[in-house]
Amino acid sequence: MIIKVLLGLVLVSATTLTGIKLADKKKIRRNFYNEITTLCCNLKSDLRYRLTTIDIVMESLPNVIKERIKVDADQFISGKTVSIEDKTFSENERRDIADFFNKLGTHDSQGSLNFIDFYYEKFKKITDECEQIYKKTSTFYVKIGALLGALIYIIVI
Repeated sequence: MIIKVLLGLVLVSATTLTGIKLADKKKIRRNFYNEITTLCCNLKSDLRYRLTTIDIVMESLPNVIKERIKVDADQFISGKTVSIEDKTFSENERRDIADFFNKLGTHDSQGSLNFIDFYYEKFKKITDECEQIYKKTSTFYVKIGALLGALIYIIVI
């Protein structure tokens, strides 16, 4: 009897953890896009008022972004292109993010502001979508995982 109860707890825990992992993927996307839209806003103000150089920008990137683009400031400045290989993002999103970082700092000040505005609008739209998806599905995945584990336990035992 105790073995059945322990087996049930392990089964429900495993399926619940699977649901939590699925919800974490949505959270990662949401956090990344929140940070990149904030970065765009900061870049615009830095370009207008402080004339910050690209090496300072790359060194001050938030950890959420650094983890995803996997290029440090020295590699970026030396001309290494950014490529995103994170499967959390779709192919188009990976290409857009890589294009943003690869073309960052290649324009004059007004061109850079227009460039950042363009990507800000694009990333802001995705940020809003990610926020809605996260709100709808984050608790859903956890609950479905727990219920699925309980259902399998009831059917098997």
